[in-house]
Amino acid sequence: MSHKILFAMFLSLLGKQAQVDQLFLEVKECTNLSNEIMAQFKAATGLKITLKSKMEIQQVREEALELMKLHLEFYRELNEFNDPVEDLVDMLLRTIQTTRQQSELEEDDLEELAQQFVDNENLQKILSLDVTKFQTEWNKLNLTLRLRDCSNKLSDLTAQLPDETVSELDVVLNLKAKQDTLFHLLQQGLSLNGILTEIERVSVDKPKTDESKIELLLLASRLETIWEEFQDYMTKIYAASKTLNDVKLSADTYTSTAELIQSGRLLSDESIRAAYEIDVNTLKTEWDQLDLIQRAKVCLAEWKSSTISPHKVNQQEFTDMFTKTFHPREL
Repeated sequence: MSHKILFAMFLSLLGKQAQVDQLFLEVKECTNLSNEIMAQFKAATGLKITLKSKMEIQQVREEALELMKLHLEFYRELNEFNDPVEDLVDMLLRTIQTTRQQSELEEDDLEELAQQFVDNENLQKILSLDVTKFQTEWNKLNLTLRLRDCSNKLSDLTAQLPDETVSELDVVLNLKAKQDTLFHLLQQGLSLNGILTEIERVSVDKPKTDESKIELLLLASRLETIWEEFQDYMTKIYAASKTLNDVKLSADTYTSTAELIQSGRLLSDESIRAAYEIDVNTLKTEWDQLDLIQRAKVCLAEWKSSTISPHKVNQQEFTDMFTKTFHPREL
């Protein structure tokens, strides 16, 4: 009777082992796919490609990594049963072979051996294991098909890469150049603001004739136009600077494409894409065309030409007229 108990447990364990092994074959197929995908990513990171393609590849990478994480979690859970099953099958097989070889064993000895297996917690846990639940969960995850889809997407994307020419390092250098240009334009804005502030502080003679009053009114009107154009332009500069500041790129942050890839930020940060699209050349051209600093300097010279000593002037009337149209502010 004890032989039959041992043999029944042995057959049951063999059945469980066969089910787990079959499922492991499917799980290991995903392992092979994961390795294949990682090799594709590694090959892609060594190429010079556009930021757009890098972003698309990163999206596939994030999707694949999430699937790999699910695969690893399932593998670990299933593996908790795989090794004990193999160990128990080997142990039962050796016990059965021993009992057959040692015919002098009494029935009580055989029953004691059988009872040891019956009382084994790992054995009972495995015998009660419902492998179909694992299979159902695995089928629901559908990781093999989803990972294969990622691999196909990646193949399609990388097939287009040989014609592309912009590297990740080029992107970073581009952004750093934009930062430098915007900083220069901000400095120009501060210079202009200083000139306008100086104009406001200059004491002017109260106009004695209608002609001189008209001349100063025209000058104030020109200053008003300069100020309005300055405000409109600086709004664009501030917006561009904010976009670049969101990236917070430092000149020494990255020194190679490999470090960029490892950081992950260049591929996943939407702020970088927004910053990359800033057209600083247009902003610089617009500033040059406005020629605000030179126009302000001309106004300052004309303004000073009507200057007399402050103690001789009662300039409140003209100051009131001036401040209605123009008032510099701190940047």
